[in-house]
Amino acid sequence: ERNFFTPSPTDCGLEDPDECSAGYLHQEKNNAFDAHGDICSIAPTQAPVLPSSVNHSVADADAKRSDDWEHDEYVYSSLTSKHVDCGDPFWVDGCTSDYCSKQNAATEHAGKIMSIPFLVAALLSPLLGHLVDRIGRRAQIIVLSSSLLVIVHLTMALSTLSPIAPLIGQGIAY
Repeated sequence: ERNFFTPSPTDCGLEDPDECSAGYLHQEKNNAFDAHGDICSIAPTQAPVLPSSVNHSVADADAKRSDDWEHDEYVYSSLTSKHVDCGDPFWVDGCTSDYCSKQNAATEHAGKIMSIPFLVAALLSPLLGHLVDRIGRRAQIIVLSSSLLVIVHLTMALSTLSPIAPLIGQGIAY
């Protein structure tokens, strides 16, 4: 998920920094601006800008909607992404719906990408198994497969490039 949901630009802030970014607690669009006053450009893989602080309680909100909130009040003088729980209706519907929807989309996309090795292994195992049976040398092929797994894991750990190619290699190594 780290490649599909990166932090928002550090030089951007909301027009109303102490108000929710999107949701029923902030009806109007709360645009993000950079230090020069221009609308902030956020890449498709970047998180939307969060408010710098939040101060809401059940008493401030519509009773029907606040009944589902996990807490009676949300007071953060210095809000960070660690505070936002997209499983809580306050965040997902009320205050940071843009952030939570983008995070959920990134999680789904990462799940699809992570299925690549299993799909490749399922498709290639019969073919590679037949090939190994014909040429033999199982010990050498196991060493080659293990080496490929080490390379794949090092590539994914040390690189910020797309994980698709290494995950295909992982599927082949299985």
